[in-house]
Amino acid sequence: MSVLIDGWKNSSNNTKNVVCLIHNVGGDIAFLESYDLTGEKETGDKLQEIVEQCVILAKEIYNTNIYAICSDNASNMRKMGSQIN
Repeated sequence: MSVLIDGWKNSSNNTKNVVCLIHNVGGDIAFLESYDLTGEKETGDKLQEIVEQCVILAKEIYNTNIYAICSDNASNMRKMGSQIN
């Protein structure tokens, strides 16, 4: 299983959200969690915390292990990826 993570900002509402899903090789996708980061910085460290929480959620909710993280190429996502063990 892999975690799909993406974030977006809504400038008109001044909101920031990050959503995590899991995806398997068969193409199935399941929702893990959505995080409201409004008022917080979307740093690589914060995204690392979110991914670590999602790995735990995937195990607890779906009884599965995560082997990969998929994201876009934003600098904060790249930093998060370089910090994941």
